Amino acid sequence: MNPASIEDIKKELKELPPKKVLDLTLRLARFKKENKELLTYLLFESHDEAGYITTLEADMDEQFAGVDPSPVSKAKKEYRKILRGINRQIKYIGNKSAGVELLLYFSAKLKEQETSLHPKLQTIFFQQLAKAEKLLPQVEEDLQFDFRQKIDLLRGDEVYVKPVIKRWWKGIRRK
Repeated sequence: MNPASIEDIKKELKELPPKKVLDLTLRLARFKKENKELLTYLLFESHDEAGYITTLEADMDEQFAGVDPSPVSKAKKEYRKILRGINRQIKYIGNKSAGVELLLYFSAKLKEQETSLHPKLQTIFFQQLAKAEKLLPQVEEDLQFDFRQKIDLLRGDEVYVKPVIKRWWKGIRRK
């Protein structure tokens, strides 16, 4: 089954009475957590974007406090989980400058949490900085300069060296 286009859905929603639109919206919210989160943002949080970002940063602080950095593989999973939530919220907000701000905050917290970044965590760190840099041209010019300074400060003197993965089958000769 092919879903209808956005234009068709828009036309159909315009023709429906408000009560029916409300019922459809509530039914849609019941099915997926993402739909409910998006509706919550649009209805309650979208008017105060700065406050919402502050709330997300506070949530991020709590999540970072719960991460045990000793087994790196488990810590990496936890950081990825935090990052998935951030990316979902960035998608809801739809504002590029808010996205850059949240990604830089995540990177700063990761660097603060891990005094010497393990190569597995370095990958996450530098990927997020690259993602933030990619969004910079879409942000207003006065904010670009501030974000660029934060990125340079976070990056510091560290240079990302992609870890070399040795492939065990390369040494096998075929006869």
